[in-house]
Amino acid sequence: MVAVFAMPMIGNSAQVKPSKKKAPAASAAAGRILFVNKCSVCHGSSGQGDEGPNLHGLKMDDATITSIIETGFKGEMPAFKSKLKAQEMKSLIAYIRTFKK
Repeated sequence: MVAVFAMPMIGNSAQVKPSKKKAPAASAAAGRILFVNKCSVCHGSSGQGDEGPNLHGLKMDDATITSIIETGFKGEMPAFKSKLKAQEMKSLIAYIRTFKK
């Protein structure tokens, strides 16, 4: 005969679910690749500005930055709305947010 004992579970360790949120560093890393490929030609390799403005220390909220990237500036910056998916846009902004003044 086999005896089966029920052990009380200590804590909720078996019920811990992994976070579904992407780590900011992972998002910014993906954004860096997008920035290098799509933005650095005008904004410089590290966002310091060149033909396009310096992106260090931006004082705009994410919605404003998104709007600018999506619509661009006629004759100055192309619109990227049809070229970037929503998650790519978030990653790009996460990377731009890593630029310091």
